[in-house]
Amino acid sequence: MHPHRDIVLKKETINFALITVSSSRYRAKTAGKELKDDTLDTIVEILNQDKYKLIYYSLIPDSEISILQEVCSILEKDIDVAIFSGGTGPARTDKTVEVIKPLFTKELVGFGDIFRFLSYDKIGAAAYFSNATAGVISGKIFFILPGSPKAVKLALEDIILPEIDHLLYLIYE
Repeated sequence: MHPHRDIVLKKETINFALITVSSSRYRAKTAGKELKDDTLDTIVEILNQDKYKLIYYSLIPDSEISILQEVCSILEKDIDVAIFSGGTGPARTDKTVEVIKPLFTKELVGFGDIFRFLSYDKIGAAAYFSNATAGVISGKIFFILPGSPKAVKLALEDIILPEIDHLLYLIYE
């Protein structure tokens, strides 16, 4: 056990944001089509606790400007943890990691390693397609995950929530 594991953030509520990055879904939304975001539903279900609150949600296209605007918006809000879902793969249109990663003051490289390791058990070798990562920007934690409800569920339940209090304590210390 980690010697500091019992040292956790003494904060009543940890505020989360979800930004879904998907150009096709964004186009559908702006065209007025009925749109259901399964990733949003997954996060709401998991964070349905007194300690964790989803206080901000946005659906944006996979574009540099939109991603940067969302990062700036999050930095201005009372958000502790931002989850960007989408844009982590090898497609030329996947831009989320390349836009956000240079802004990190600290990158949590182990997050991506553990995420891919756990994903391998579920989806096999395709797990290495993901450039999922995490880092800190201005005292807030950013997790960049694949655009899949199952990926977000895995990350939240198995990696993020078990250590989020301790991680925030270390960042706010």
